[in-house]
Amino acid sequence: MRFLILVFAFTYSIFASANKPCGQVIQTTGRVDILKAQNNTDLERYAKAIKAPYELLCTDVIVTQSGSRAKIKFANGIITLGPNTRIAINKVVRNTNNPSILNLTYGKIRTFFDSEEAQKQKEAQFKVKTSTAVIGVRGTDFYVKFDPNKDITKQATLKGQVEVEQVGTKQKVVVNSGQQVDVAEIKSTQVSDKIQEDLKNEAKIEGAQVEAVDVTPKLEVKPIEKELVVDIRQTSALVKTEEPFTSPEAVKVLGEPEKWVPPVDEIPGDLKEIENIF
Repeated sequence: MRFLILVFAFTYSIFASANKPCGQVIQTTGRVDILKAQNNTDLERYAKAIKAPYELLCTDVIVTQSGSRAKIKFANGIITLGPNTRIAINKVVRNTNNPSILNLTYGKIRTFFDSEEAQKQKEAQFKVKTSTAVIGVRGTDFYVKFDPNKDITKQATLKGQVEVEQVGTKQKVVVNSGQQVDVAEIKSTQVSDKIQEDLKNEAKIEGAQVEAVDVTPKLEVKPIEKELVVDIRQTSALVKTEEPFTSPEAVKVLGEPEKWVPPVDEIPGDLKEIENIF
C-alpha cells in the first residue's frame, strides 16, 4: 500500500489535470491537428487545426498529416513529430504536469529528454509506449517509429541509454548510442502445430504429450541500419539547429545536420490546401 501511494504522488492520469498546460507547440509545417477532449473524457474528441505557437493541454492529442511536422517543448524535454504521426500524453508528473508517459499510436518521433534528478533514479522517469513496446529513458536523445500495419516498433538511440521492453513477453534489452532494436508483438510460450508434430515424430511415440515450447524470438540489439538513419534524418528536419539534437554522438550516426532534410519529393503541407485551378 505504501508503494502505491508513493507512485500516485509522482504520476497521475491526464484527466486529473484537465485544462492545464503540459507544454507548447513551438513550430509546425503543413497541417497539424489537435484532437480536443470533450467533457474531460477520452471518448469524444474534435479536431482543431493549429499553428505554432500553441499551448498544449495535458488532454490534447497531437496529429500530423502527410508532409507535415511539429515540434513540441515540455519543461523536461523536446519532441519532434514526423509526418503521419499521432501521439498523446498518457500520464504526467504531479504538481509539475511534465509528461511521464507518451502514447505513440502511429508514426515517427525523435525526443530529447533530460533531467538531472531522473539520471539518479533506477527506474525510467519518462516512457514512450506503442502497442508492441515500452521505451524507458532517464535522459537521452532517441528515436521511435511505430507501424501499426506491421505491428513493429523500431527504436534507435542517438545518445545515452534506453531500456526497451516487449509487450506481452516482458523481454527487456538496453539500447546504447548508435544501436537500434525492432520489437514485434509476439505472445510467449507459443508453439506451432508443426513444431509439436515434429517433436512427436522425433520421439517416435504415437500420442506423446509435448509440453509447450517458448519459441519467442529474442530481441536483437544491432547497429542502426542505413534505412533507419534516413528515416531519422527526415524526421529531424525541425531540430537540425537544436543543440540537444546535434551532439557529437548524434552527428556520428546521422552525419552533419545539413543532411537532415525531408524527402526531395515531399510537397510542402501548406501548399496541399491550395486549389489547383489550372
